[in-house]
Amino acid sequence: MHPLATTAQMKELDRRAIQEYGILSLDLMERAALSVSGRVLKIAEGHGKNAVPRAAVFCGPGNNGGDGIAAARLLIKQGFEVRTFLIGNREKITADAKAMEERLLAAGGKLEPFAPDKDNGLPGSKD
Repeated sequence: MHPLATTAQMKELDRRAIQEYGILSLDLMERAALSVSGRVLKIAEGHGKNAVPRAAVFCGPGNNGGDGIAAARLLIKQGFEVRTFLIGNREKITADAKAMEERLLAAGGKLEPFAPDKDNGLPGSKD
């Protein structure tokens, strides 16, 4: 099992990658998205080969949400039918997450608001 970083540790790792190594924040998001989407593709292998694979991606308004938005876009490019949901306040979306949303839109996806007490058209949603 791989160790998990705390929120503070992850923020420090991101800060160091950006400030000390000159990696752009958007590039970090793309790298995270490649890793996530690659794992989803491995899981999806062999499941319903004749069916279009489907995924739902739930994202917050921060940069981790931007990672999810980018992963949703990459899955769309791999032929997945993807619904991408924003959990939380759209007004709090970071600039980088917004940039990933624009890329998602260009790929044919959209970032939908999600409210757990509403019918979101998902299995188990409330009416």
